[in-house]
Amino acid sequence: MKKELPIVARKLRKWIEKIEKHEKWGWTIQFAKFSIVGVINTLIDLAVYYFCLYVLSFHYQVSTLFGFLISVTNAYLLNGFFVFSDGRKKALSENLKTYFKTVAGYAGTYLISVFLMWLWVDVLHIPEAIAPLLRLVITVPLNYIINKFWTFKRKENA
Repeated sequence: MKKELPIVARKLRKWIEKIEKHEKWGWTIQFAKFSIVGVINTLIDLAVYYFCLYVLSFHYQVSTLFGFLISVTNAYLLNGFFVFSDGRKKALSENLKTYFKTVAGYAGTYLISVFLMWLWVDVLHIPEAIAPLLRLVITVPLNYIINKFWTFKRKENA
């Protein structure tokens, strides 16, 4: 038996759906969802990074790679089903294409992350525990732009 949502939750859902469909303000809900996913991705990335760095004693660049690999898969899943979903069922080939675009998009910002980590840790001597937090200022906005306008771009005639 499916349990019904409380009235407050139903009203909130209707209000959010109304904003999502609004021509002028619909992007605000999408951006809020992307931000929530971004926080989750960041926590996953940092948890994996710190685990690899401090528990497994991996080099900080190897730790960065593992954080990237796990968080990019999570980003694909959550962004595809929660943020940029158009509600239609997609073929396996379309899902694979979107996944590889996700990987490619995040790979670009990953390369920027690797450079920034090297610059901040090895050149500027910023502590390796702080450097990944600083890189977010650059990589998060880039990831949103890539996801919105390339990875999950909706086809006009679809």
